[in-house]
Amino acid sequence: MANEEIARIFYEIADLLDLEGVRFKPEAYRRAARTLEQFPSEVRSLKDPSAVRALPGIGEALSSKIEEYRSTGKVLYLERLREKWPPGLLEIMRLEGVGPKTTRRFHEELAIRDLADLKAALEAGKLDHLPGFKARKVELLRQALSHRPPGGASRSGGRLPLPEAQRIADELLASFRATKAPVDRVVYAGSLRRRREDVGDLDLLATTRGDPRAVMEAFCHLPPVREVRLSGETKTTVILDGGLQVDLRVVAPEAFGAAWVYFTGSKDHNIRLRTLAQQKGMKMNEYGLTRGEGRTDSPTEEAVYGALGLPFIPPELREDQGEFEAAAAGRLPRVVQPGDLKGELHIHVPASFGPEDLDPWVREARDLQLRFLGFVFRPEDLSASSTRLGEIRQRLPGRKGGVRILLALETSLSTGEKGLPDDPPDLWFVRPGGARKGGTTAPGPGASGRWPDVQVHPEEGPFPPGSPKDRLALELAVGPREVYLPPGARALAEGGALFLLSARPRLPEELRRLSLVAGVGARHWVCGDQVLNAREDPVGRRPA
Repeated sequence: MANEEIARIFYEIADLLDLEGVRFKPEAYRRAARTLEQFPSEVRSLKDPSAVRALPGIGEALSSKIEEYRSTGKVLYLERLREKWPPGLLEIMRLEGVGPKTTRRFHEELAIRDLADLKAALEAGKLDHLPGFKARKVELLRQALSHRPPGGASRSGGRLPLPEAQRIADELLASFRATKAPVDRVVYAGSLRRRREDVGDLDLLATTRGDPRAVMEAFCHLPPVREVRLSGETKTTVILDGGLQVDLRVVAPEAFGAAWVYFTGSKDHNIRLRTLAQQKGMKMNEYGLTRGEGRTDSPTEEAVYGALGLPFIPPELREDQGEFEAAAAGRLPRVVQPGDLKGELHIHVPASFGPEDLDPWVREARDLQLRFLGFVFRPEDLSASSTRLGEIRQRLPGRKGGVRILLALETSLSTGEKGLPDDPPDLWFVRPGGARKGGTTAPGPGASGRWPDVQVHPEEGPFPPGSPKDRLALELAVGPREVYLPPGARALAEGGALFLLSARPRLPEELRRLSLVAGVGARHWVCGDQVLNAREDPVGRRPA
């Protein structure tokens, strides 16, 4: 039973309870679902029911449903809720701008059961005379239907993969900063800053000492903005070309720290912060901390956490998944930061790769202050071109422009050792299926009995993780469109495993994605000293 399975069940229960108009309970199910999504190991590994009940947001009732699903493969409570409501209503409810109350009205007043019924009702003009449905609202509903992702709605709905969301945010911020708006500072917040694997919408935060309305006016006229949903003095909501929603908040500089904490989230993390503030006789919101009639200026996040008696908690950890307990015990990890990464080791290139191809990579590496680059070859590619690894080594310099050049070989031991070159690589990568069970090693290329350095491509699975004893590093990567994680990444990190953090660049400019990879590693509690490419010498002898 994967944690994601029971999380999906809890999300569906929450949605169906929303349809019924039930208060409070839906959020309890969603909090439990978020806990399961973030839990570093499989909940089925917790044999003691009290250990399940001890998880944040999961009490007796919810733990019993987890046990029911573990035993029977279903949850009767969900089955009963499904009997009350047509399944197509959930797809309607997940349309942009449509919530449970409106969906329930469609069903009760117009007998709408699914998206096809809704489309037919729109075409027949039935919504034009529905109380509270003005022409503008009807048009927005038409747009929501037309921009609905192909293949139907899902739990993630229109959520974007993290790399795509980051690209859009970077372009939007660059465009905004190029305007003449009186902005002192503008940053992103929300799930993008927490480095979630996918992002539902973008949250931007700006400070100004001028007129906030001038800031909002400039933002609304940015080229990617397709539609302005809301525009006020402190908040503006727009829809970009492609349908992504972006919320911009504007605050005074002295409130920036509190606002950045508040809008970064997560919701569960913020609830804990507000509870701590109350215990200290204070109140906390996006404008700062208050005690009575007074207000504590919060220009930085460090000031906010310090006022609450806490060390600064990195944004990637803010999920109420143990970060408060670790902070209170003085065990908050020093998670990996972008500046820790000293190179990229997983760059696939053809066997014909030569010095002229190397130049743009070295220039980009120097701009990013990287100290080494690792170029990866597969035995089958070398064999097909009758190229030996030693020939490539002679062709490429060992160091250029202050950047060390390393060669790696990527194999799969499960396919046998045929075609492996005699020339030993600097690093040996193994794909899923390559690490043999029982801890036994197999002859490596050029080094008999050598264990691989890194296990790569977790997306190709199964991806049996190495243990700290093996000192087999595990790849955690962010490609152009997706995040690739070894199963149980956080549990592995807390157990002391080694990692390779990779952007898997195909072009030199994609080396810049390393900062995003570091954020994902931090989200899973990976520390800088656990990262192979955060070391001065990634191919040196590792500790036993």
